[in-house]
This record gives sequence, C-alpha cells and structure tokens, in this order.
Amino acid sequence: SVSDTSSRDRGEWRNRPRLEQRDAAVTGTLIAMAPRDELLKSIWHAFTALDVDKSGKVSKSQLKVLSYNLCTLMKIPHDPVALEEHFKDDDEGPVSNQGYMPYLNTFILDKA
Repeated sequence: SVSDTSSRDRGEWRNRPRLEQRDAAVTGTLIAMAPRDELLKSIWHAFTALDVDKSGKVSKSQLKVLSYNLCTLMKIPHDPVALEEHFKDDDEGPVSNQGYMPYLNTFILDKA
C-alpha cells in the first residue's frame, strides 16, 4: 500500500547516515588494500578534479585537504605541517602533480 511504501522510505532515510558511515569505512578499507598503482591512479583523478582551471596545478590548501583525507582513509598519522615544510622554498602559488608526488610518496604512501 501507499502508506507502507512511505513509511519504508522514511525508515531508509532515517538509516542513511549509518549507511554512509559504513560505505566510508568500506571505501577506506579498499583504499588501504589497493595496490599502489591503483591508488596512484585514484589520487591522480582526485588531483585532476581539483584542477578546475586545467592549469595542471592545485592550491596548497586543496592539497592539504586531499592529504588529510588520504591519511584518514588509509589510517596513517597525518602531519599537518609537513606539506608547508615540504614546499617552504616554493612561492605561495599552486603545486603541480609532479611537485605533489614526492610529498605524497614520502609523507603518505611510504607510511602505509
């Protein structure tokens, strides 16, 4: 009946946050278990998505968020100062994918 459908839908909506948490946990587990080349491909896609002006570079603030999320999903400690320290000799401008890779390898992937 219509009332059964609407009450069922409300129940699914009410459980949605719990489902999203489960999905995030599953995603985190898959990322932690992914072969390094698959992980790098996913990170490249994330970097490309952040490059909205197609300049080949992403702001340091966006890379900080990406790095934090990667560390969280991979369940490794995150050093919030490491990105700034790594790029301290650079200007305040955005960072290329090639510039981000040494940081990514040293401070994130090698810790996994």
